[in-house]
Amino acid sequence: MSNISRSPIRLACVVLTTWTMPLALRPALAQQILVGSVQEVEPDGTRQAGDDTPAILNVSDKVFARDIVTTSAKGRVHVQFLDGTDLRLNPGSRVEIDEYVYDPNSGTGARGVVTMGRGLMRWVSGNVQPNGMKFKTQAATIGIRGTEILLGVGADGTRKS
Repeated sequence: MSNISRSPIRLACVVLTTWTMPLALRPALAQQILVGSVQEVEPDGTRQAGDDTPAILNVSDKVFARDIVTTSAKGRVHVQFLDGTDLRLNPGSRVEIDEYVYDPNSGTGARGVVTMGRGLMRWVSGNVQPNGMKFKTQAATIGIRGTEILLGVGADGTRKS
């Protein structure tokens, strides 16, 4: 072995790189917070995680926080969240699940933030905290206590009638 391979500096670099590599992977793992699963897809919809290529949705596929769910011009998708909340997207819709936190053992209910990019969404609350959900559009942010809402957003981000 050469003197360079036994160098304390080289050994320290190898140890430091080996020790810090798992830290670099943590942000990617942290993004995989399970939100719920797909209950229905007719005829098609997609799920996109970050910069990944959109994947075709199938019944029983998992949906995660920070996912973008879209429907085609004729597509419909139904996602059921872990707390029992139902999210139904009509044709030509795009929703990003920005944040979702739910611990069934806490007794406090779910909370989260959903951005409606375009289309029509039906939301029926499950076990959600009072004022626990926020819906964002380009035009407004809406705080929801619970129950059922119907939210439409035009392609330009304005309210859809």
